[in-house]
Amino acid sequence: MARARKTLALLINNLEGYYLEPIWQGVLKACQTNRVDLHVFEGRVIESSVRNEGQHNIVYSMSGSELYDGYIISAGTLAHTLNQGAYEGFMKQFSGRPVVTLQRPSSGANSITIDSHASLKALTLHLILDHRRKNLVYIAGPVDNSDNQIREQAVRDALELALGPETSLPVLPGGFREPEGRRAMERLLESGVPFDGIVFFNDSLAQGGMAYLLEHGFNLPRDVSIIGFDNIASSQALVPSLTTAHQPLEEMGAEAVSLLVEGFDNPGAESTPRQIVLDSIPVFRQSCGCLGSFSSRSVVNIQVIQDFWKRLLSEVDDCISRGRREDIPSRVYSALAEEIALGRSVAPYQDIGQVIAKRLDEQLRKDTAPAAPEKEINNYELGLHVQMVHGAVMTAGESMDKRRFVHLVSNFRHVILEELYDLRIKSLFETLPGVLQNLGIQGCAVAFYETGVIRSPARGVAVPPDRAVWKFCYWNGSTVPLGSEGLTFPMNRIVPPGVGDPSGRIAGESESLLIQPLFHGNEHFGIVVFSLSMTDDLLFEGLRAQMSSVIKGSQVFEAKERTERRLRDTLDELKQKNQDLRSLSIRDELTGLYNRRGFIELGESHLHRAQLLDQWICVFYIDLDGLKAINDRYGHDEGDRAIVSAGDLLTRAFRSQDIVARYGGDEFTVLTSETDSKTAEVLVTRLKSTLAEFNNQNNLPYRLSLSIGFVSRRMNSPDHIESLLRKADSRMYTDKSKNSK
Repeated sequence: MARARKTLALLINNLEGYYLEPIWQGVLKACQTNRVDLHVFEGRVIESSVRNEGQHNIVYSMSGSELYDGYIISAGTLAHTLNQGAYEGFMKQFSGRPVVTLQRPSSGANSITIDSHASLKALTLHLILDHRRKNLVYIAGPVDNSDNQIREQAVRDALELALGPETSLPVLPGGFREPEGRRAMERLLESGVPFDGIVFFNDSLAQGGMAYLLEHGFNLPRDVSIIGFDNIASSQALVPSLTTAHQPLEEMGAEAVSLLVEGFDNPGAESTPRQIVLDSIPVFRQSCGCLGSFSSRSVVNIQVIQDFWKRLLSEVDDCISRGRREDIPSRVYSALAEEIALGRSVAPYQDIGQVIAKRLDEQLRKDTAPAAPEKEINNYELGLHVQMVHGAVMTAGESMDKRRFVHLVSNFRHVILEELYDLRIKSLFETLPGVLQNLGIQGCAVAFYETGVIRSPARGVAVPPDRAVWKFCYWNGSTVPLGSEGLTFPMNRIVPPGVGDPSGRIAGESESLLIQPLFHGNEHFGIVVFSLSMTDDLLFEGLRAQMSSVIKGSQVFEAKERTERRLRDTLDELKQKNQDLRSLSIRDELTGLYNRRGFIELGESHLHRAQLLDQWICVFYIDLDGLKAINDRYGHDEGDRAIVSAGDLLTRAFRSQDIVARYGGDEFTVLTSETDSKTAEVLVTRLKSTLAEFNNQNNLPYRLSLSIGFVSRRMNSPDHIESLLRKADSRMYTDKSKNSK
């Protein structure tokens, strides 16, 4: 007798990336093989320090449903920031249900982990015994990462076994990404520690470290043997290719499904949680010293990579200067396709989307003329588009059907730049079927919360309401009619109308869904559900983000329309709405302070009023010292936090009626009324005291420092804000020279 369809829920913190992509694809393939439905809840890392990432995590609260017969949780990635107590607290919502955790065990749940100790120990012994390396160094991952602790211990165990228990192992801080590998090598060379072999926590660190050593005259692997871990796609493309360890991530995802299906088929079997450990596999390549030396090719390879970045960024700058940013993805495609045609790998450019988005942000900060909002392209979304281009090239390689690929790229660009810029939800839903068909997405459904917009708290994650309303559904080539009011459903049973209820169907071809939240800032509107296939993952996040922007824009637009209809009776309300809309253009997004435009406009108004009243005016010009050093050493996220902290200090030190602004980059300006020179000195003293208190109370790896200049004058004759700013700026540099001594 055929059994009723089973449905699994997968909680994962991203669909993209060398680590997570094989996991969900392994789960998806196994579900299709076993004819099991799959619902994927894509959030982000719990308690992530990255700005606004936590907004995605409302989706995890939607997975606690009787609809699901079992859960697979990528706990090692989405919960790696939680201590054990907090982690077990998170897992309580799944107690009493069949659960498999990946890469982090939990009490009462099945778990699958990958043993990295044995393979890394074997690789380290290989360096010592086969390549005669005696002076090894370990470049660590994050200190609190359990995998980092296991891998460091594996290297220590190999050293003890081969060279004796007294053998020391220098350990240098690293991290996760390529730039951190370069910084680790810089510190290693400065330290003077002798080394002839380096074991890196992962391949990305190793890639950055190898590039740095080659640039500084090292012959790899003759002078230094290198080992990484993870076997990411670019590790084989490096010259010399990287010796590493392969993690069976896809097999881990498939094994999780098999474990749950086995329980379905044998309901009376023993229910004791199982702990399955898979072996990682050593992969021997050139960087350790196997298969000969490739030093001459190494230099050429690094030069080729550097030349590629130089050419591509020049093309990006050209598009920006001509006001044709929409041409960037096509330029990227041409550059990558040329590398393929020359027989070169494009794997080293895996972060291309992030690099170009950062370049666009840098150019935007330099541009003093604000662009019209309806023409402005979100740099994050364009970066996602570029990343999709790279992913398609990476996947298809020389076998790519260029005409099909160009068709896909042009359609996606059309979606981002034209079709989805309509600010009405009705128009969005009318446009989406054609967009989805062109992009090859088989299904998409949108639901809004029945209670309307909900907002996440200042700390923590928003809680979804109990019910929502399906407003749009396109499935298997046709739009599903929902009526004028839509279809209401409970949030513990997220099944789009075009799919049907899994509990009432018999096993056949499985249905796989991706569930994502729709939000803008801290405002949550509802969810979007996509039909998930193996080839679509690079499209979903771009569409989700753009739909959220359209919904937010539509809400603003419709609010304006409602206000206009009540114009005669509610003129004051209309003015407030317009002021709210205008404030969006005069506020700095990062700090919430006024921006340059807001400061100039409000400042000129205050100057005019002070002249009429014959009052004193004071303009302060304040610079955040050492921001570039903070960015270079601790990363741009930390630099952003320093900027926000500086803005908060200014808000606390000055009065509520004063105009405080982030003028640009690391520069702040303040305008105060009825402030002569003596009063200004009092304000400067108060600011310095507030700054000292902040540095004493916050255990930061650097001290926040501000350089301050001001000019105070009585407005008994006309003057302009720009003139006062120049004078204050000049005096600020005098203060900066004192601070630098």
